[in-house]
Amino acid sequence: MDPYKSRCGIKVAVALILAVTLVCVVFQLQLNLGHDKMQYNVVVEATFGTPFGERHSIGSGVVISDTGMILTAAHVINGARSVRITLHDGRVFDTDEFYTDAERDVGFVDLELPYGSIDFMPLSESDDIEKGCLVVHVGNPNGIWTDTIVRGKIYNPHFFRLSLGKDIEFIVVKMEIRPGCSGGGVYLGDELIGIVKAYWDGAAIIIPSDVCRLVLEKYRVEKESTVVDMY
Repeated sequence: MDPYKSRCGIKVAVALILAVTLVCVVFQLQLNLGHDKMQYNVVVEATFGTPFGERHSIGSGVVISDTGMILTAAHVINGARSVRITLHDGRVFDTDEFYTDAERDVGFVDLELPYGSIDFMPLSESDDIEKGCLVVHVGNPNGIWTDTIVRGKIYNPHFFRLSLGKDIEFIVVKMEIRPGCSGGGVYLGDELIGIVKAYWDGAAIIIPSDVCRLVLEKYRVEKESTVVDMY
């Protein structure tokens, strides 16, 4: 056997082993990051009144403030009679106070808890993410309190789609999403870059955190205006 070819074969084998090891390490780090985010995840249950009785919708959400501001997808709670939020620590809150922006599919449930009484993950910047970045999604499929951690790769960081007559920006991620995970957080490392809107043909449509922040600011302005009008 040619010694040169033998040495080349060994080098190739070592390179393959190192590559596989690196992939496994990255995968495990992504899963660990997902486990770290479970404490911010919530189950969102909405109850709707219809002529035929009650109808229920179940999704996921993320705690984004230390007073219990819950971010979720608007289609989970829009038009609901009441909303129930179940935190990761088991606490349950029922409310009929929530806000939705149907155009952007962003919704908020403000629990108005005492400052510092809940762990939270603030919204990060989503404008500078790039194609190919690895992300992690945490959700509660069908409301079952067994957090599902899914990893994926950003396919299109700036995808524009017509929504109710307006061009709205979304992020497309190659990942598998189960029913009931709409509104669940998507993380790039330690940053919350968006929430799940929908799943189609092997790809998840993500509402960017920058879009969510715009809706949150709009909600806060309208809320302050309502308080002022009361006086």
